[in-house]
Amino acid sequence: QSERTSVSSKRIRVKKQRTLVVGQWIEVEVVDGVTKTTRHPDDQAMMKVIADTQEKQGRAVELVYRRLNFVNGVPYEYYWTTDDENQRRHGGLSVQRLRVSDWRELIALEKGGHLRGCGFYVPRPESRGGCDCKACRYAAERIRHLGR
Repeated sequence: QSERTSVSSKRIRVKKQRTLVVGQWIEVEVVDGVTKTTRHPDDQAMMKVIADTQEKQGRAVELVYRRLNFVNGVPYEYYWTTDDENQRRHGGLSVQRLRVSDWRELIALEKGGHLRGCGFYVPRPESRGGCDCKACRYAAERIRHLGR
């Protein structure tokens, strides 16, 4: 066999960059009958995290992951996060994945109060392992349909 190898028989590996994501932890608890929502970091500090991350990485942050922790059950103000009665009763975790521009719009509406549900969730990116759950399939279909 010849020592020459055609270009078509070689595999060229292109490393795909992972989607650049920043995270915000949201603690939700009911204290003396009042729902308390605490952001870590708060929204102003989160804007700085986004700017610093973009500067350090040399590219735009694409998504904000809000990880919600319901300490003692899911209060009524957050029923939009789940239909699961067991989770509503006992609490647990939920995730809200948003494009940075959508996150900025949402925090302007929330004004530091309770989080809001929104119609522009994004599915888990393929570059981060993807997801085939019902919510991610629905979000992907909406994005395709709306052309967002």
